[in-house]
Amino acid sequence: MAILVLHTYGILEHPDDHPVSQEFWQAVPDVRDSRENAEGLLRGDTTPFHLDGTPYKPDTEFGIPVTPEFFEESDERTALVTLSAWTDPESAAGYSYHGTHGGALKHRNDWFRQDHSWPTLVLWWADDIESINWEVANAKLAS
Repeated sequence: MAILVLHTYGILEHPDDHPVSQEFWQAVPDVRDSRENAEGLLRGDTTPFHLDGTPYKPDTEFGIPVTPEFFEESDERTALVTLSAWTDPESAAGYSYHGTHGGALKHRNDWFRQDHSWPTLVLWWADDIESINWEVANAKLAS
């Protein structure tokens, strides 16, 4: 069975203590819960990176998080990555653009930097879930 993989990368527009970033952080638990209950999700994880580039989590559903090459060490902005595996494009799109995540996505221009030249997401097909990890995801995002 082919698996659709979705990897995203973004840097918050404002420091964590800014009111706009606080809106983002308040939305995270509901968005995370909606992903965990999403139809067609095989596996999914999100991790922020500390301002020095180290991941908040030492291990995830896809192994040890690897800092994307686009990461810029910062004294004020948090970077976040997501990685998820789906049974089909319709399930991934349904989660991404509708429901809780779809509502949150409407705020992406307020919450995340837009002044960058790197891609914010990549999709690809994988043959098996064991082949999906942060290194592969970052390489796909960078290519």
